[in-house]
Amino acid sequence: MTYYISENGNDSASGTSPADAWRTLARVSRIEFAPGDSILLETRSTWPERLAVTARGVADAPVVIGAYLGDAPAERPVRAGWDDGFAAMRRPRIVWGDGPVVSLVDCAYVTVRGLEIECASERTMYPGLDGVDDPAAAGGVARHPKESVNFGILAHNRITAPGAGITIEGNYVHGRGPDQNSEGILVTAETSSDTSDPTTVGVQIARNLVENVGWRGIGTGMQAIVPGFTGRPWQALRDVVIERNAARFIGLQGICAFNAHDVVMRRNLVDRAGWYRGVGAKWGPAGLWPWSCADVVIEYNEVTGMFDGNTGADATGIDIDWNSRDVIVRYNHCYSNMGAGIVTMSCLRGRIEANRVEGNLGKVNIGPGQIGLCDYQTAAGPHGITGVTDVTIRDNLIILDRDNTTAFSAVHISEGPEWERVGFTDNRIVFFDHAAGQYAYDIGEGPTIETYSGNTFFGTTSGEFRAVAPGGPYAWESWRAR
Repeated sequence: MTYYISENGNDSASGTSPADAWRTLARVSRIEFAPGDSILLETRSTWPERLAVTARGVADAPVVIGAYLGDAPAERPVRAGWDDGFAAMRRPRIVWGDGPVVSLVDCAYVTVRGLEIECASERTMYPGLDGVDDPAAAGGVARHPKESVNFGILAHNRITAPGAGITIEGNYVHGRGPDQNSEGILVTAETSSDTSDPTTVGVQIARNLVENVGWRGIGTGMQAIVPGFTGRPWQALRDVVIERNAARFIGLQGICAFNAHDVVMRRNLVDRAGWYRGVGAKWGPAGLWPWSCADVVIEYNEVTGMFDGNTGADATGIDIDWNSRDVIVRYNHCYSNMGAGIVTMSCLRGRIEANRVEGNLGKVNIGPGQIGLCDYQTAAGPHGITGVTDVTIRDNLIILDRDNTTAFSAVHISEGPEWERVGFTDNRIVFFDHAAGQYAYDIGEGPTIETYSGNTFFGTTSGEFRAVAPGGPYAWESWRAR
């Protein structure tokens, strides 16, 4: 069955044709949808209300929430979120300022396609700190006060209602600025300490544009129903694809994959995230950010203009965050970020290869490297990964064109001594003469980098070579003799 909704419709009508369209989204939310049903919103209409759907399709007959124009469904979106003119495309518009604008609760095989969604909240991310210079003076502040966040699209599955086949594509989600208490697109699932199976399998977030929201542009996440439970890094969600999206002018995080297994983050653009300028934020921002994930491929992405969200931390292009394993970062371009281009926290088995990294300032806590490693982690219990183990950094183009930056840095932050089988090999490092004070390496006390080999330096000489490491600093000959 296909249901039609128009701002000029009538909730007493059948809703089964454009001529008999319903008027409100509240009418839609009362329906129990069957596999293969479509809910089509009239392209020229605007609704100042939320849309809440619980629906369960099947693999070959999903429930589709989309658009229609005239007497036919609107054309399926094929443009990437970063294409010129994407935001100007005509879409049904939903505006709401309290909680999720569109919510999918305990759904399976549901597609949300081709909508314009506006987060209209007037609240800042930390309304209790408005006008406060020192957040400590205001007492305890929640890390992320979820109960008041104005989400654009929020999909959530409880552990008692596992999900599958969640597709969010071709939508334009926007808020009212990077200080707003809002998020763009978030897919979450419950989990607990007594299960090793994911709650939601099969998530595709593709060809969306998210801009001018606060907390995150696009992300996945976990809700633990056992307080204090950290969780295995592969619980909650599996088979997640995030591709051809754009996240622009975001308060904190650009595009995140949290608590997921088998993840692909491909051909996304993050442009100016971390631009929250209030106080109280506790998340150091990153453009692309897998956290507590396993088996991840991050490729063909572009990240630029990252700032620190007024935290003094991270501001990185791509961050393999703590408690992650088997992550490949390749063929990406990370440039002009306040922090590093690519970093790790504590992780197991990672490859950073064939990326272009340049123009990053290295001005925050992870060190001055265009590529930086650290072992930060706060995970507890048997599932926590400590140290940096089996990480290879190879075949990258690293351009040093900012003052006092280095090609590669490593810093020890957290407990856990493991720094094993880490190598920096076959990279091309270019020194630009319009910058000053660049140097090859900055390795702090604690990290162990076992292999340096095959790296080629351009725009400098052996007499100008400089590396900072325990026992140093080093010139060319003393470095080679280590």
